[in-house]
Amino acid sequence: MSVTLRRHSRLLAGLLPAILVLTASAVAFYKIRYLGYTLDAVVQSESYYLETVLEFDGHGSPVEITLALPRNLPNQTVSDEAFGSADLRFGTFRRKGNRFARWRTDGVTGHRQLEYTATVVTRNIRYVIDSTLPTREEVPPAVAGALLPDEYTQSDDPLIAALADSLGLSPDRPILANIRTIFDYVLDSLKYVDYSGTTDALTA
Repeated sequence: MSVTLRRHSRLLAGLLPAILVLTASAVAFYKIRYLGYTLDAVVQSESYYLETVLEFDGHGSPVEITLALPRNLPNQTVSDEAFGSADLRFGTFRRKGNRFARWRTDGVTGHRQLEYTATVVTRNIRYVIDSTLPTREEVPPAVAGALLPDEYTQSDDPLIAALADSLGLSPDRPILANIRTIFDYVLDSLKYVDYSGTTDALTA
């Protein structure tokens, strides 16, 4: 091969990635502009396969097992759900906007295995929060119900209040500053541990 041909080969090899990117961009633009696609439809998403296996030994007494399930959200879609219920009664229900699976039996003996599988497709959504937006002490009614304390989210517990004070959370700070403080605390301070039992806010 002559020197001139080698130079042309290198030039084409260098142009190839740029041509591929431009082609992909043009196709995405065409789909959005002329075919009516949304941006979500042409942006790459990620897919996750979830598998949960629950095992227990029955001793003849009633058993009830509840499992929190993923739900469809603006940034994720749940599909291909499958439940293995052994010989237990099975059903799903909603509570405070969340989904749950529940297995029940009046009495069972021996080892049992329950299964849940699903595919979750996620999409990136970017939210921009005004850095000057104030933190309001009054919570809008549409949100207030989700923030009430319950047996798993003990928001009225003195330990939770003391933690909030130690982090410097305050309605006098912009809401973005408070959110960033909470985010950094969770990221830096909460670690994965082996734990047996029900997890709640105080356990965390």
